[in-house]
Amino acid sequence: MNNLYVRDDYRGLGLGSKLFDRAMDWLESFADVNLTFIYISNGNDEALNFYLSRGFTYSHDVFGGFIKAVYKFTRKPSQ
Repeated sequence: MNNLYVRDDYRGLGLGSKLFDRAMDWLESFADVNLTFIYISNGNDEALNFYLSRGFTYSHDVFGGFIKAVYKFTRKPSQ
């Protein structure tokens, strides 16, 4: 998935959550996927908080803080 945006007029309706949940369900359907990274533009605190509230953890800054990286294990690596 690349560049998920929800227009202002459609925010707060659950569309972003639904799209995100469907994408994660699809990713998790692959047995060899056990880690997901998401990159968020600096200053997009709403998106950062969205992913943090869904179990992602802050990892590191990219390009000197221009982008923030978050990650989540979808299953333990030993599975």
